[in-house]
Amino acid sequence: MKAAKSKTDAKKTDSKFSKFLEYLTFFHFHFPERREEFRKQFKEKNPNNKSVAVVGKAGGDKWKSLSDAEKAPFVAKAEKRKSEYAKNLQAYNKKQEEDDD
Repeated sequence: MKAAKSKTDAKKTDSKFSKFLEYLTFFHFHFPERREEFRKQFKEKNPNNKSVAVVGKAGGDKWKSLSDAEKAPFVAKAEKRKSEYAKNLQAYNKKQEEDDD
């Protein structure tokens, strides 16, 4: 039988998830929208590659090569999500404090 998770275990998990979400950047919005196109081009150039790290690095390099104008819509999405995240995190933390009392 598994032991029930304590509140501290739950808080550790929540804080790890919070840190992950905090670092979502505009690249994370760009790549999913361009995934199929990128995947096709990458496979043509690197047919024998099986490394996820190499694919990720190539995606990051492609992102870095974009102009500021090309990045602008994704930067705007990231800023919007970041503000929503901050608001949700604040509400979540307030609820956690109320539950602890």
